[in-house]
Amino acid sequence: MGGEPAHIHVKRDWQIVKFWLDPVSLEKNRGFKDHELNQIMGLVEEHQQTLLEAWHDYFNTWVDYTKHIDHNAIMKERSPKTADAGG
Repeated sequence: MGGEPAHIHVKRDWQIVKFWLDPVSLEKNRGFKDHELNQIMGLVEEHQQTLLEAWHDYFNTWVDYTKHIDHNAIMKERSPKTADAGG
């Protein structure tokens, strides 16, 4: 990952744009027109959470953006109850 914040690149032909994901902001643009950037940024904002999850899954750097839910407690609740062996 190189220490860079979560980001995406969008490429078409010779054009390329880079957006930071948290918060969503334009980092650099090479060749996209303003109206295209607005469309791309709208999509990035719409799918920000999914993109962040994919970034962190890929780089194995997940930080829980859902207010630090206790996933261990959730897994314990979901696991099947085992009957006592005693009897």
